[in-house]
Amino acid sequence: LGSTAQIQVYLEGTGERTDVRLRAWIGGYEYDAIERISDVFEVQDGLAYKKILTLDIPEDLDVSTHEYILHVEVYDSQDKESYAYTLYVEQERHDIVVEDILLSTQSVAPGEYLGVKVRLENQG
Repeated sequence: LGSTAQIQVYLEGTGERTDVRLRAWIGGYEYDAIERISDVFEVQDGLAYKKILTLDIPEDLDVSTHEYILHVEVYDSQDKESYAYTLYVEQERHDIVVEDILLSTQSVAPGEYLGVKVRLENQG
């Protein structure tokens, strides 16, 4: 969670279409779309291609169900090929994020005490 996932897609040109796009997304995230769409690229008949897309995985992804679906599709203006893969997502066991740090004063002289309050969020 809170990281980047790299999606590698291998495809081969069939001669039917030449200008295509690639889209990858994770369904089920409540707050926003987790998706990436490539620029249009040319595919030639009989040639194999490797394309890489990255998805930013949010820190607040609900992992209580542990499963999400990764959708990958290659498409053009007339057709599309779609694939779906089950992802098993786990949260790190020990993950603390510092949300805020409050200091009692702006400056401290030698021998004086400084009061510090730290607000943490346990995400693990």
